[in-house]
Amino acid sequence: MKITIVEDEAMELEQLETAVKEIAENELPALSCELTCFESMQAFDAANAKPDLLILDLHLPDGNGLKLARRLKEDRAATGVIIITAFQEHVYEGYEVGAFRFLPKPPQYEKLKEAMLHHAAE
Repeated sequence: MKITIVEDEAMELEQLETAVKEIAENELPALSCELTCFESMQAFDAANAKPDLLILDLHLPDGNGLKLARRLKEDRAATGVIIITAFQEHVYEGYEVGAFRFLPKPPQYEKLKEAMLHHAAE
């Protein structure tokens, strides 16, 4: 399973990367998870990333993560999207672009694990 994190805050990105790696190794070993991380929409686009699971911050330096999620879902409807943000007012917009989970920043490890396992089971 290809997992991509898009998060512009270095400390948040590092914590998410560590948690996702740990969850993938301990809970999803049969899926051979491959993790990539980006700090901007531009970097994501430049890499032509095609994740199975996108873990996405909404407020990025080069745009709104909702636009990225919308574009990705139009191209790859099966991609799971987990939105992580400190701004709760975007919950409904997140579901409109096809996100299956919305986690407040900083995400709780158990909630992130639950979301990843949910996506893997689909």
